[in-house]
Amino acid sequence: KGSIIAALKEQGLISACSAGNGAWLEGAFSLLNVTFELTDKGLEAVNDIGRYLFAYLGMLQKSAPEKRIFEEAQRLAAIRFKFKEDASPFNLCPDIALNLQRLPPSEALCGTVLQYEFDPQAISSLLSKLTLDTVRVQFQAKILAERCTQKDTSYDSPMELLPIDPAWLECWAAALRASGTLEESKDIATKMGLHLPPPNPFIPEDLSLKPAPAENPVVPQLLSVESGLSIFHRQD
Repeated sequence: KGSIIAALKEQGLISACSAGNGAWLEGAFSLLNVTFELTDKGLEAVNDIGRYLFAYLGMLQKSAPEKRIFEEAQRLAAIRFKFKEDASPFNLCPDIALNLQRLPPSEALCGTVLQYEFDPQAISSLLSKLTLDTVRVQFQAKILAERCTQKDTSYDSPMELLPIDPAWLECWAAALRASGTLEESKDIATKMGLHLPPPNPFIPEDLSLKPAPAENPVVPQLLSVESGLSIFHRQD
């Protein structure tokens, strides 16, 4: 609750949302990508989706970075890295080669996954660069094919480069409220059902295995049966 994903899913506008490093398209570089997987209803609500994104961003930009949130993300990253499935040499080799272009050899495997130091100044600096003056919207859907009269230079795929609708920018500026106060941005976000995440009590801190009992059963033992669900357990 309180996240962009939860709010937009509740309205049936998206099926998923993710964020990652920027990309390149037709000579334009981006620092950060936020990707929404749109539903049929969401295809007609790009403006509303942007309004939620910029309302949350406005709240983040005016809030001091919280170490608690960083530490939760840090622990989750460590868990993902420790228990990551083995990759095939075909996929692992180019990933390592790319990482070696920007990371020391000691970080070639983990440098893009693990998070090391809490740097509130860097976080705030990065957030401050996410403005309406530099935003670009990439809208992809089969229903847009007939509107695409240009071709991209890499794959010759149909595309169309257009200025962002001024009405969208006006709506997003009101949500972002760049010159407003933290309380004003929190008020805007709260009215849209958005807020910073509360502490997550379900992130484990100790993932070490417990020692097997002296008399470990040969087969898993039934622990519980309820609502058609049977739970079995045997210590490795």
